[in-house]
Amino acid sequence: MQPNFLGLGAQKCASSWIHKILEDHPDVFVSQPKELDFFTNYFNRGYTWYERHFNGAGSAKAIGEVSPSYFCDPLAPERIRRYRDDIKLVLALRDPIARAFSNHLHEIRKGFYHGPDLLFETGLQSNPMYVFQSRYGTHLASWLKVFAGDRVLLLLQEEIQADPVAEARRLYSFLGVDLEHRSDFLFRRSNESFGPRHRGLLKIWRAGGDFGRRQGLGPLLEAIKQLPPVAAAMAANRRDLRTEVPWMRPETEQALQRELAPELLQLAELVGRYDWPWPTWRAARAMTTECDREVANVPPPQVKASARTVADA
Repeated sequence: MQPNFLGLGAQKCASSWIHKILEDHPDVFVSQPKELDFFTNYFNRGYTWYERHFNGAGSAKAIGEVSPSYFCDPLAPERIRRYRDDIKLVLALRDPIARAFSNHLHEIRKGFYHGPDLLFETGLQSNPMYVFQSRYGTHLASWLKVFAGDRVLLLLQEEIQADPVAEARRLYSFLGVDLEHRSDFLFRRSNESFGPRHRGLLKIWRAGGDFGRRQGLGPLLEAIKQLPPVAAAMAANRRDLRTEVPWMRPETEQALQRELAPELLQLAELVGRYDWPWPTWRAARAMTTECDREVANVPPPQVKASARTVADA
């Protein structure tokens, strides 16, 4: 069975929340595991392999998967268009510098980056994807060359945190499913600041969880995680990365603001939105002279309310 929607990412921009509030919706079927990465990492496995992940969809109205690797991959838009040109796309973004810092914490938490020096600056030097994945204007332009704007729903992590009910309803409306569903995960959020003390123990828990979810036991597993002994054991295995990894240095943040300002101005033009709730956006506007606005055709900041789809933002 073919999916009729995809979550594109970006990475560290509420993709887990999107997956979770769709997972328990009676009109929706999402893949297990969450990130199939088919159109990026596993395209050589073919459509038959991919579509096996949706065999249990039954009569679901919305069928799909959420893979944050899709948004910044230059090959993904055309691959997806050739597969299904009427597919719906869900894109979530957040302040691009906060996203880059969260990317660094993610690499530490996953064990991909380790050592005595956990500073963001050190990670930034060794991993160009921190900034590349935050080039929102460049990546969205690639998607809009292939898909019409009304095929793309844009969500912002900051607005999800401020009003998860409203943003969930926007998502459900876009996918054509029951707006009144209240997910058990609506007000939950994964805490990116925590990593494992013992990675082996975490791997065992995750392997057991992945197996259980493949057997359709997702709700039961979540209930088990809330039991006091299990919750206590999980808490004991957590370390707070905020005590080990300070926020980036001011000069680093300023350099990233300068580097990403053109990307945000391009994003604003593509979407037609000029009220992004991001410190990095405010910095980009402050760097933009009246002459720059004229050339870039960027109107004054009071122009637009919040976006709906990319087409009618």
